[in-house]
Amino acid sequence: MNEAISKERLSSKNLYLNKFTNKKQTKKKEIKPDDNSLIDLRNSLKIIDYTDIIFDLGDKWGPNEQFYNIGFKDKSIDVLLTYAKNYAVSHKIVGEKINQNKFDISVSVNKSEFNRVHFHKALPKLLRGIGFGYKIYKSLGMELGYISSDNTASMSAQSVWYHLVQDSNFNHIISKNFVLIINKNIPIDLKINIVKSYMTEYSWLFEDDNEFDIDDELVQELEEYGNT
Repeated sequence: MNEAISKERLSSKNLYLNKFTNKKQTKKKEIKPDDNSLIDLRNSLKIIDYTDIIFDLGDKWGPNEQFYNIGFKDKSIDVLLTYAKNYAVSHKIVGEKINQNKFDISVSVNKSEFNRVHFHKALPKLLRGIGFGYKIYKSLGMELGYISSDNTASMSAQSVWYHLVQDSNFNHIISKNFVLIINKNIPIDLKINIVKSYMTEYSWLFEDDNEFDIDDELVQELEEYGNT
């Protein structure tokens, strides 16, 4: 993965997410389920690509908030998730007693807030620490064209966003409060419109050069096509 923004550049400004640049990496205890099917589920999610994730429209809350249910091209993973859901009814999974509907994985997208996303329910521990959340957000960002977050996100979600802004598939705008990533390959007119709308909506965030960052490629496109 080629970095879209270096750790040094991120940490040099007063930006949301820069708390992760100097964070000491501690080796987390490996999760070892005591059931072979749960092991298979975890291993399967660890090796899939973001392109292996598919989305189905779920419930809609009001005119702007849409839920997307997570599925997979490999239907055997859906079968393993159903198994984990049923297993959770009467067992503990890696030390936590969880509600079985945590395995009905969905994300909420608020379209009035530049596709601000969050998990409807936090991922169970069984599905954490394997890059699964990152792959879901990346897949959604590539499909929708852009997604955003703010500093009310959980620390685990913020960690995902820290890696997303370093993903070379995305342009980014980061401020001290918000982050927006844009699929680099969407039509340039659409990209420029998104950026202009975003910077107009949050104009107060762009008054201090030390409190926002726009990746160099996006700056060049704005200068070349956006008349800015």
